[in-house]
Amino acid sequence: MKTNPSFKVGLESMGFKALGTVGELQQTGILKDTLQSPGVYAITCSKGFEHSFIPLEETRTLNNVIHPWTHEKLEAKWVDGVETLYFGKAQEQSLNRRLSQLLRHSLGLTTKKGPHNGGEIIWQLKGYESFHILYLPAETPVQAAKIENDLISEFRIINGKLPFGNRNEPGRQR
Repeated sequence: MKTNPSFKVGLESMGFKALGTVGELQQTGILKDTLQSPGVYAITCSKGFEHSFIPLEETRTLNNVIHPWTHEKLEAKWVDGVETLYFGKAQEQSLNRRLSQLLRHSLGLTTKKGPHNGGEIIWQLKGYESFHILYLPAETPVQAAKIENDLISEFRIINGKLPFGNRNEPGRQR
């Protein structure tokens, strides 16, 4: 599953479809009758995105990051020159449900456990509303997990780090 450092282009060539930007989807939501299969999704920024972080105190008031990271830790996690920020999977639920949880979390509609802790440091980036969400349906939950693992593994091989929002190596419990 070869992709290039411009993962957004590589993802589209693999069959990923654009769903919309975080900001658009925060306003409109996801149609209830769509994306009812398991699958994989990615959050990407625009080519040439200049990263900067929301001040830590502001992050705390937005309530969309349960465990905020310091700017130093975020800077060390940042991966220069790539557009893909996060890979996630909808394995035990539909893409619709998992992406709806992601959007609720981005809006600060959270509890101590989530609903979508994975990748939450993305919400510490200024301009996250312009990030794109792409998705790829899978036939089975096992296939969704394999695709996500393969994408994260390959990203790490190519870039020497995990995607910015991913915290764990493929196959490790989250």
